[in-house]
Amino acid sequence: MASNSLFADVAVLQDQLRGMWRFKWTALVVAWGAALLFWGVVFLIPNKYQASAKVFVDSGTTLSQATKGISLSDNVKDQIARMTAALLGTPQLRRVANETGLMAGAITAAQQQAVINGLRANIDIAADKTKNPAAVPTLYTISYADPNRARSIEVVNDLLNEFVEGSLSDKAQGSRQAEQFLTQQIANYGRRLSATEQQLANFKKRNMGLLPNEQGDYFGRVQAAESALRLLQENLYVAERKGDELAAEMKSGQQFTAAAPAAALSSSSAAALNTEQQIEQTRQRSMAAA
Repeated sequence: MASNSLFADVAVLQDQLRGMWRFKWTALVVAWGAALLFWGVVFLIPNKYQASAKVFVDSGTTLSQATKGISLSDNVKDQIARMTAALLGTPQLRRVANETGLMAGAITAAQQQAVINGLRANIDIAADKTKNPAAVPTLYTISYADPNRARSIEVVNDLLNEFVEGSLSDKAQGSRQAEQFLTQQIANYGRRLSATEQQLANFKKRNMGLLPNEQGDYFGRVQAAESALRLLQENLYVAERKGDELAAEMKSGQQFTAAAPAAALSSSSAAALNTEQQIEQTRQRSMAAA
């Protein structure tokens, strides 16, 4: 039963192959016609050349490092976006179209605008992807597609030159802004320094006796004066004790010569007077220091 079904399938296949063989020339003609039609369509498609250029944008210049943390201008992404918008703007594209000959056949304003729109549609300015999504892209690609190979290269060259010139102009403007800002900061710090120096001079004048000098600070001088006062008080106490002892000896009737008691009392009185004078001078110096 299975063998009969297999033989039937083989017979059907053979009949189909014999039928195809009978129409082999027809199939060949149709295939050739389709191929020629396809290649004709391919040849009718206009050629399109794409020129591209890569430009490196330095986002870590010496100026940006020196003014790091100072909000002077836009960041690199904003600058690139602004330059890209300027490159794709109508005035810039009109100039490029005139220099590259794209405006040769455009007479009316509508035709010229159509040329500018077509030029804008075929221009692509894109940043190359970086490994770190948060990092600022530093490599950008400018590309343009056109049926004319030489014109595509010329358009890309013009856009590249404008891009570089715009970047240099933006950098020069940023340098001027940074210079002005730093000059203002230096002048501001100079005024603040002068005011601080004047305040320091006034403070020294008001507290001349309280500030440290070659003789020590205020508390050191007070302590030294108190020590000298205590020493003089001790000397006064000793001198007074000696005077009391001499007076007691005189009252007790001890034998002295006429000159000896007088000399002893005179010496004791002079020492006491000298000590009192020194104490008074020390007190005056302490009051002056206070």
